[in-house]
Amino acid sequence: VYRQTNSGCDDLCVICIHEGFVMANEKVFSDPIYGQFSIDATCCLFVDTPEFQRLRDIKQLGGTAFVYQSANHTRFEHSLGVCHLASRWLDILQAAQPDLNITDQERLCVQLAGLCHDLGHGPFSHMFDAHFIKDSLPLGEKWNHENASNDMIDHIVKTHNLAPALQERGLSVPEDIDFIKTLIAGQPRIPGRKEFLYDIVANKRNNIDCDKFDYFQRDTLHLGLKMPFSADRLMHCSRVVTVPYPTSNGNESSGGTNQQSQQVIAFQEKEAYSVYELFQTRYALHKKAYQHRVGQVVDLMHCEALKLADPYLTIPSGDGIGTVRLSESIRDMSAYRFVTDAVFSLIAVHPDPRLAPAKAILDDVKARRLYAFVGETLVQPHHNIGENVSPVAGNKRNASQMTMAQWKPGLPGLDDIKSAVLTLCNDSLATASRSNNEENLTVTCDDIFLETATINYGCKAKNPVDRVHFYSRKAGLDAPFQMHPSQIGICLPSTFEEKWIRLFCRHPENVDMCSRLRKAWEKWCTSCVGKVSVSTPVKFSDGRPPPIPRTAVRKKLKM
Repeated sequence: VYRQTNSGCDDLCVICIHEGFVMANEKVFSDPIYGQFSIDATCCLFVDTPEFQRLRDIKQLGGTAFVYQSANHTRFEHSLGVCHLASRWLDILQAAQPDLNITDQERLCVQLAGLCHDLGHGPFSHMFDAHFIKDSLPLGEKWNHENASNDMIDHIVKTHNLAPALQERGLSVPEDIDFIKTLIAGQPRIPGRKEFLYDIVANKRNNIDCDKFDYFQRDTLHLGLKMPFSADRLMHCSRVVTVPYPTSNGNESSGGTNQQSQQVIAFQEKEAYSVYELFQTRYALHKKAYQHRVGQVVDLMHCEALKLADPYLTIPSGDGIGTVRLSESIRDMSAYRFVTDAVFSLIAVHPDPRLAPAKAILDDVKARRLYAFVGETLVQPHHNIGENVSPVAGNKRNASQMTMAQWKPGLPGLDDIKSAVLTLCNDSLATASRSNNEENLTVTCDDIFLETATINYGCKAKNPVDRVHFYSRKAGLDAPFQMHPSQIGICLPSTFEEKWIRLFCRHPENVDMCSRLRKAWEKWCTSCVGKVSVSTPVKFSDGRPPPIPRTAVRKKLKM
């Protein structure tokens, strides 16, 4: 039969009926990055489910859309893009190395892993798991969206009875389903499976994978930024090589006839700087967009709204009888499929008066009455925040009196920093109240909050290129090697991670409070961090800038 594709052209396709599903050979999608591309019919069985379609209602960048107005793309198109790139990369590798013998079943598993890797994301993407769920779980319990993605795959296969269709395509259920889930998580790797396939979707070894290739291109497009490297060229300049397993210290083992080895994806030597550009792109996107202070505060305000609504906002559970709270929905995929960005609209129109505090926060976000940014400071590379930190023995002074040299080996924890800033600020307020014979005002822990922003190249403080293998035609295609930074260039970074501490105030309308907090913050930064924080002048609630001091006016007139 004929059908009309997204491009408007008639396309011949074969259709068969299975368990109530109409299965075409493929579906053609139109994409602003890749143009026209097709998705395998088996993948379309997952696409055409409510559980996958919910990704249309989840913003890829969450609160960043309040900074970059065009960044409204969703997890839906990103997931399709990763699936397409995974298939394309396998085609390139197989064409260059026919001896890899990538089977149709392996190809389908990798495509499904790319398609389903983000099924577990919640409202505003990373805000949901990194803040809301993290704060809602019992102490010590961990959860991430990859866990939910794997749970959602099981739910889709069971609910929509996809096992027969998958078996018709040659997949083993549940063995290949488990393989797909490990491809999404990146680990643990199943013995007997081709190891280089784990580098395609979620590469835990060096973070070069199709997930990054797609969201780097997609996010830069919608953010209006430029991407300096070509993902397509990197895929064409790659091949599968055999390297030794890393030892316990992270170095490759050498020598010995019983030496174990693994297959990984390597890149041509001439693309070494392009690999650096890839990680530089990640750093730049976090610096300019993902960790933007306005986007961060928007995410945190939405998170606070969810926390306030959680006890009263319930979702029908999978059994069709009871209900579950928002924070409990991650354990029930039948309920979780309804948890999208639409939950904020549900809170806004819900008649329950107990949701009024949550509604007020969402109204503030829409009216751009955001929490005030007081200041931020860059943590020095040799400092750790609250990790194995204690004052010098015998020194009983509080955190507000500590200097940089008196904290070993780094900075105090966020709670100690908050207490120190509050002490300095309240001392200033008390002094002002006594001099003006006014009532003493105090700033409490509920009035402020501290957040950290960690920006790196993808492997925390380590150089990710140290984990990348290269090959050259001169040395031999099957003689992989690693490159020292000095072999690539002398203008490369020597530090690969930076951490910022940011202070916000929940009362932007209180100009005096924000101003005194800013002075206390700068005083603490000068003594403990060794430099004055980067901050912006506090504005009045109506947007007017603060008045210029008279001394500054005189200097300006003299000039």
